[in-house]
Amino acid sequence: MFNDLDVEKYSRHFKDNRRVKIDNFLDLNTAEQYFKDFKELAWETIFLTSQGLGCQEPEDFLNIPEGAIVQNAEKGFGYYYDNFKVSRKAAIGEPDICKGVRDWETSEDFLSIFKEITNLNNIHTPYLNISRYCQNHFLTHHDDHTVTDFGKRKIAFSLHLTPEWEAHWGGQTVFIDKDNYNKILRTISPEFNVMHIWEVKEDDHMHFVSMVSPFSNKCRYAISGWLHE
Repeated sequence: MFNDLDVEKYSRHFKDNRRVKIDNFLDLNTAEQYFKDFKELAWETIFLTSQGLGCQEPEDFLNIPEGAIVQNAEKGFGYYYDNFKVSRKAAIGEPDICKGVRDWETSEDFLSIFKEITNLNNIHTPYLNISRYCQNHFLTHHDDHTVTDFGKRKIAFSLHLTPEWEAHWGGQTVFIDKDNYNKILRTISPEFNVMHIWEVKEDDHMHFVSMVSPFSNKCRYAISGWLHE
């Protein structure tokens, strides 16, 4: 499943930068199969309005209050995209499409890769999420620093799984200065089968996912999450 990675090289880069980019994280067959399988997931569209969190089936698009979503985002924090909870168990008779990804939560190989690269032996309990950003989907600026039931978020990661994504379609993860929201520090483009890992710090900079353009003819798929301490 996971490619034979040059862990020492990535560990040196992480030590110097507290972040690292890993090309070809999965073997090609696995990455391509995930992309194919994700199209068949039972997605939920999640969004935020002044009334709170909303969650609907994507097919129920006409009932999604896009105007209210945008108005709420204008005030600060907002999001609108498709989500699949990896922890969700397949129903009886339903193909367990996500079993391979769900196994990451208990995979010693997965955890070992992150421990070796970050040199943080106390990280534990991966929390995984699969997202799909299609036309007009977005996530406004925020940071990841928080304490959950699993512990304090220490390492964030994102593995993109859409082949041949084009930059002008949007969907980039953009990091900005926490004291100057107009100052872009770096940008992560959703390249296929590329894993990005970064440390979550208390004084962390903000980041957001730029809106996917209305003329994009693909959706942006990613497996993302955190490891805790």
